[in-house]
Amino acid sequence: MGTFTLNDLRGEYWLYSEGELRVNIGRGGISGVCHFNTSDVHLETGGPLEIGKVAEILLELMLKFGAGYKSLVLHRDGKYDLSGEQIAQMDRALRKIGFTQVIHDGNESRWSRK
Repeated sequence: MGTFTLNDLRGEYWLYSEGELRVNIGRGGISGVCHFNTSDVHLETGGPLEIGKVAEILLELMLKFGAGYKSLVLHRDGKYDLSGEQIAQMDRALRKIGFTQVIHDGNESRWSRK
């Protein structure tokens, strides 16, 4: 596991660091919903960046910010094609903090809490 540090003044981009790996990840929150998008995952140094690592980093960021939101949305735009198993791993981890998957289609997964 790596660490996250704020990478812009608005709080929308976070730098993930693990050894030589540096990845800039965007996320946006509005009206109780936090959005994550695979197109907002940018390798800075230490690549290559494999899809499994992208899924791991996104999940860590979702877990980090999940407590402050009612819903989490993962938009998949084709930049990194996460597998069904990777989405299922995210689902299992998010269930542990009270989220239930309410939408899963080809481009979006959404988790909400009661």
